[in-house]
Amino acid sequence: MAAPDWRALRERLDATPAPALYGRYTVLRPHRDDGNGWPPPYPARHNTHFAHRPPYQWRTETNGNLLLTDEETAPRLEQPGPDFPDDDGFPWAFDPHPCRLVHCANSSLLADAEPLGPARRVLYGDREGAAGVWEIPLRLHGPVPELRLTVDATAGILLDVRTPDGRYRERLVDLHFLALPEEHFRWSAQAEDKKRRQAVRAERLVQHGRTHRLPLPRWWPTPLGSHPELYDGDPDTGFLVVDLDVQPTTADRLRSALLVRRPLADPPYEGGRMRDPGLFVHRWRDEWWQWYLVLEGRPLTPKELGLTADSLREG
Repeated sequence: MAAPDWRALRERLDATPAPALYGRYTVLRPHRDDGNGWPPPYPARHNTHFAHRPPYQWRTETNGNLLLTDEETAPRLEQPGPDFPDDDGFPWAFDPHPCRLVHCANSSLLADAEPLGPARRVLYGDREGAAGVWEIPLRLHGPVPELRLTVDATAGILLDVRTPDGRYRERLVDLHFLALPEEHFRWSAQAEDKKRRQAVRAERLVQHGRTHRLPLPRWWPTPLGSHPELYDGDPDTGFLVVDLDVQPTTADRLRSALLVRRPLADPPYEGGRMRDPGLFVHRWRDEWWQWYLVLEGRPLTPKELGLTADSLREG
């Protein structure tokens, strides 16, 4: 089969109605740095299980949080497709959602794109199909100069959008094309039970914060208030996320700070505000814990980070 040109692939994305499907939507984005590579690169990851029943129904679940949408609450179809509204490039201010890849017809970014080379046929999981899956490099006019797109020409959707350097990537994986029943997009007893469990967990965290000493730095570069708050965690394992109650000042750009303590054997922490690429992230390990600082406004300097980390050491 002859490789289609970009115009043909673009028309395919525009002309094909969005299919019913479910699977997983993943995003990788770089966290903010100071312009000189500090803090060292660390990605913001976003992982959502989703189901779509055209035209409006979406079921998404991110970190145990379930969201059901309908015609009134779904992402608007007139605003789909990859788009990066920040003029400064990294990090991009978009709200991650699989709608960006499933609905592409009105993407202004793709409308202005120019091919950098021919499309080539690729395998993508088990997605090959009669019309094929094609990868094509594109030049863009804006803060993001180049993207690689993987187009499912059968379904008329984007499977993968990424930059050549690998710092950003959006993907649809584990896909199944199946019209799920209406009941799948309604609140069920199982969904209500999930909400109740989340409420119980939140209350347990509140009680733990009231009755136990939280991990707080004995040294910090700016004023801290007297009301640190337990934001997330699992008291049984020692995993805790604490809002340090930073007191903003006109003399310092630091506006907020979350301190994360996590057992060494646990996987890296990627939840909560770690998914926001507009924040600065420091991470380190000691003999007992993984530590993370998630900061708004500015990063700590290497000296400030060393003093803070030393002040958190046990013993």
